[in-house]
Amino acid sequence: IPGNANVKVPEDAALTIPENVVVENNGSVEVDGDLNLEGTLKTEATWKDGTTDFYGDFREAMDAVTAEDSNVTDVTILGDVELEEDVAIPEGTNVTIKEGANLTVPDGKAIENNGSITNNGTLTNNGTISNNKEIINEGLLEGDGSVANGESSRIETNDGIINNKITDGD
Repeated sequence: IPGNANVKVPEDAALTIPENVVVENNGSVEVDGDLNLEGTLKTEATWKDGTTDFYGDFREAMDAVTAEDSNVTDVTILGDVELEEDVAIPEGTNVTIKEGANLTVPDGKAIENNGSITNNGTLTNNGTISNNKEIINEGLLEGDGSVANGESSRIETNDGIINNKITDGD
């Protein structure tokens, strides 16, 4: 799906990706009907607004979260995402990095986390993460950057591994 394309699946329709077929999504997919994934839909992120499921890039997902009258509170990263600009995760928003997915914060870029990040994949931080709420790390948190943990925030690591500098805020 090209970057400038938008595929819409109406309520009374279905999109089926057959077994052994890989569809690379560089645009966006909007699903009110059914999405049957017997094969693979390669996309950066998915989110839900009301009854509609969306599949697209992470920037588009974060724009949906902050849009006026938005009902989007959950964003799931499914592929490899490298931030091209700073990102703020609003309060009440949950960002999940799925197993096998990677979110990279490059040097000079930042995430301000006022919501929740659940890492089941890899969070590569070479920039800065300001954690003002919650990070649950069940995957790998690595990189040469730092995580500044705010006063009333927390980082929970269950079976996850942290190879990143963590500092406590005041």
